[in-house]
Amino acid sequence: MGKARTRKARVEVHREIFSTRPSQRIVVVTEKSSEGVKAPRRRKSALPRSQNEARADWPHAPRAMTGASGAPAGGAVVVVDGVDVPASPSAAVPATAAAWLAEWAPRGVYTATRTTDHHARLSRWDAHVKRLRLMLSAFRDHDPASFASAPELPATDEAMRALVAPTVERALARRRAMTANVVEGLASSSSASAPRESMVVVAVSPTARGAWRVGAHACAFDAAAKLPRATCAVAPGSRRTCPSVKDTSWPRLRNAIVAATTRARGVPPFDEILLSDADGDALFEGGVSNVFVVVKEPKKENDELSVGSEPSQNSEFFVQTAPVEECLAGVGRAAVLDACKVLGVRVVEKTPRLSENGSLNGQTWCEAFLTNAVRGVRGVREIRFSEDVRVTFASHGTETSIASRLEAYFDESSTTKADVQ
Repeated sequence: MGKARTRKARVEVHREIFSTRPSQRIVVVTEKSSEGVKAPRRRKSALPRSQNEARADWPHAPRAMTGASGAPAGGAVVVVDGVDVPASPSAAVPATAAAWLAEWAPRGVYTATRTTDHHARLSRWDAHVKRLRLMLSAFRDHDPASFASAPELPATDEAMRALVAPTVERALARRRAMTANVVEGLASSSSASAPRESMVVVAVSPTARGAWRVGAHACAFDAAAKLPRATCAVAPGSRRTCPSVKDTSWPRLRNAIVAATTRARGVPPFDEILLSDADGDALFEGGVSNVFVVVKEPKKENDELSVGSEPSQNSEFFVQTAPVEECLAGVGRAAVLDACKVLGVRVVEKTPRLSENGSLNGQTWCEAFLTNAVRGVRGVREIRFSEDVRVTFASHGTETSIASRLEAYFDESSTTKADVQ
């Protein structure tokens, strides 16, 4: 009888965890007995037992890649289907996009970008529009039940742009007005300043009534802020089941993975979680980023290196990142791959693995960096694979660091490749 009850409890817990993402590897097994409920038994790492626990542990990642200003100028705004969602005495507008997405329903897809030129443009908006359309198609193939009553998918990028335009334009208009008011109020102060740009997250979901629900969350973003090199923690068994889609339920699950990794391993604060296989060997992607390593391979006897050339121009260095079959095809990732072509940096799209660092033909990791469409390129200081295994990267000068050169190119092209909204 005890075994049967234990099995039943285990199935119930698994169903609760997997209800939003089938086959998620990180689980909690709760066993019951005649004495009551026993403490959860962890496998690798464990999801928190409640959403409140996940949120309480989220500050352990204090410098997230997409982190907007802690006190947005004028506050965040939310627009749904072209209509303002005002704050009320009982429900304030979520200050962060992650908190907003945690409340978003029904499930859908989302993309994140930033404004440039004082809200006149959205960076790489064409690429984001295309990705929204492609993600809706991939999400429908992955989860047909969610699209049972959905209207026809936008057939072209222009159709996708027209679908989201009223909502996005209204959100930008509100942020422009808020920012202008704040800046005007600070005009007499020589020491005060306010961010003049915004981070914008756009979500699109099919509804049961056969329509699309489009939402936008916009909050202040300090584009001039330079973040220090990141510390990353690897989460074994956290690989996403459908990496080609940014599912609106992902921020909640990501927070749970962060909390579980912190509790299970007792790691110090870190900036980004890295999703890995069951063994914690592979680096597929970050929680809000794509991950790259710069690999140095031994010089071959016949290699002739140019005198005075940059390391990235020599065949002994290359950039490695997971292929799109195993990670999100991020807009920031694509921009960096374009930059590599321009700068003459060789790229290998193969998932980096710790087991191959220093053991495969003498190849070693000499740098690592993260990318996303909001923050651009951010160097990595350390990757923590476990309590005892970590890879630390020495600081490089801007002239010899491939990551620094890519960061400079990314920042320059983010304005030249922005699109008028």
